[in-house]
Amino acid sequence: MDVDHPEIETDKTRESGDKDTSSAMISYGPRPSVVVKKEPEEVTLSLAPVPPKGRRYSLDGVFVPTLESLGIKRHQPVRGEMPTKFLGKRRRDIDDESLSKPKIKQVKKLERSEGLGAGTLQARLVSAGIGTEPYLIDLESDVRDVSVRRDFMRIHYGGNPQSTFPAIAEDWYTKTGHRYFMYPNLIQNPDSPMIPGAPGLFLDAAGRSAQECDVEWTTGTYKVLTRLGTHDFLYMGEYSIRPADSLTKVEWADQSHAMRSRWCTKLAKKDWGRITRTRIGLRWQLGRDPTFEEVDTALQTNQKYLNINADDIAKAFNDGAEQLAVWTMKCVGYDQQFQRDLVRQITGWVPSSRPKRRTGKSTSKSKPQIAAAKKAVSTRRKKPEPKRALTVESEDEG
Repeated sequence: MDVDHPEIETDKTRESGDKDTSSAMISYGPRPSVVVKKEPEEVTLSLAPVPPKGRRYSLDGVFVPTLESLGIKRHQPVRGEMPTKFLGKRRRDIDDESLSKPKIKQVKKLERSEGLGAGTLQARLVSAGIGTEPYLIDLESDVRDVSVRRDFMRIHYGGNPQSTFPAIAEDWYTKTGHRYFMYPNLIQNPDSPMIPGAPGLFLDAAGRSAQECDVEWTTGTYKVLTRLGTHDFLYMGEYSIRPADSLTKVEWADQSHAMRSRWCTKLAKKDWGRITRTRIGLRWQLGRDPTFEEVDTALQTNQKYLNINADDIAKAFNDGAEQLAVWTMKCVGYDQQFQRDLVRQITGWVPSSRPKRRTGKSTSKSKPQIAAAKKAVSTRRKKPEPKRALTVESEDEG
């Protein structure tokens, strides 16, 4: 069946001299070839139904249909529907697992206090050249998300179960090959990493800036196990801990009331707040800021300055006389074999039960004997504490 093909005539092929040179002529004849006039790229021709043979049409314009005119709704992506790193890829090329973001391990109860404001946290990380994206960890989640107890770590790896940076004895290091551990507590340090590989901040009332603190954890890397809840310490990775600028007076004032109140209350009661209380007490006595040597000398005595309360400490921070030292925490690696060892060792492990406290009036000692024992302990002279540049203790064993 023969079909007549349309022929589009331009000004050069047109026999008649039309004045309108911007239009094109469409004729229908036996010629199979089609000659198209060059138009702007954004203009396309849509062929209409074939008219009767021999008729000519002059087109003054071209109508380009839109999606709206055809009743087709343009897809509007939902905000947060796809991570930025996947933009430019086709949706069918992205599996569901790759779209999932790291999540905080599910615990019975996440025990965390309110941390620094987002602006303060990001400013410290950016100034240290640390990104906010977590370190990529290629490990199955059923292994990565297994947490351990603190007493389990003490039994298998050594160290004081209440210290944030426990000292590991040489025999334990020889046995396990691991010496440097850090156990941040989200109640005392809520800006510590909560997701394996994530960056964070570590704060302490050291009585001096982080740059001035003589601490060993600013060199090398540490295995960080964050306390997410009671008996839940999760391995976050290998971290480089470096000093940063202390919180300024303005930054301290910008923090929430709950955060500031918590720090002042703890510093007034806890042993690890003794440095702050000593500095404030010496400042009252001397009428000036004490030197580092004067503070270290006072720390070797039995004076703990427990008469200084939370209001006194809050005033010192509000005036800028006291500041919180800051260290950045950057994940630089992840020891997969260490985490697998934890999973293997804790499988079937049963924690030792603690002795229950006695209740009731029955006791092996009479009241006079107990009173005499207490009097003997109170009159016994305590040994002075050893000189330390900084002492950091966890909130509790957990």
